[in-house]
Amino acid sequence: MKKIFVFLLSLCVIGVVAWEVYKLTRTTPVLPEQASQELIDLHDIDFSFVGYLPNPSDGSIMDGATFVYETPGAPAQTVPLIFDGKSICTFNQQSSPCALLSASAKALIGEKRAFIEGIRTDKGVLVRNIALDKEENRMFGYIRSLRDNNANMLIDVDEVEFLFGEEALEASVQDTGCPPDTIEDCAPSMSNNFYISNPSEEIQTLLLLPETKIRIFKNVGAPDLEEVDLGEFAQRYAPQKELMHLYPFAIVLDGASVVSLEEQYLP
Repeated sequence: MKKIFVFLLSLCVIGVVAWEVYKLTRTTPVLPEQASQELIDLHDIDFSFVGYLPNPSDGSIMDGATFVYETPGAPAQTVPLIFDGKSICTFNQQSSPCALLSASAKALIGEKRAFIEGIRTDKGVLVRNIALDKEENRMFGYIRSLRDNNANMLIDVDEVEFLFGEEALEASVQDTGCPPDTIEDCAPSMSNNFYISNPSEEIQTLLLLPETKIRIFKNVGAPDLEEVDLGEFAQRYAPQKELMHLYPFAIVLDGASVVSLEEQYLP
């Protein structure tokens, strides 16, 4: 009888322990991925680049998208894009959650330059904003002249297109007349799968303000950048105007005023 009692008591103890373990597991309703998501949304955006979504699919923009972008010294970096309910897409002057877009990624983007802001994760970039570069008041071009305008400065910008992949190949063949199999001889940048096209001779005059954020090479032609003020920028380039023609600049605009100006390294 005593043995039966001990056996029943043991079953009760095991049952109590099992119930407590079950309750502990039930008090964690958020999956690890969800918990990570909630935490990561508290961080500031730390990824902001202009680049391409090569070969966008006929399906949703959220279907396995990869982003190709350039940084000084590394013109063709790639990163997977991760979308969630907070990812916003801006196309044709309309913004909406990317998950609600009905048109295909190919129809929306093609191989045009896109601007993406997001949060870096170990699996890729969690997208917060994606838009065509033009719609984000950004341009890419060469500074053809620089002149003083009292407290400010005026720059004349020759806008160009930074093309990647098939679009780069088509434009380089058309511009140079070289066949695709020898295009690298005529357009050396195609060895890195990009090409800078200048389809228009139109020049735009823009205003540099004392508060414009300017970043240029520490040493001409080297990828390391340094931030300088308007006076330092003028001292570098006004006496040596040919330096401005060697490398393009990424420009962020507010109307005709330049918010930021960043020299772009080309290998």
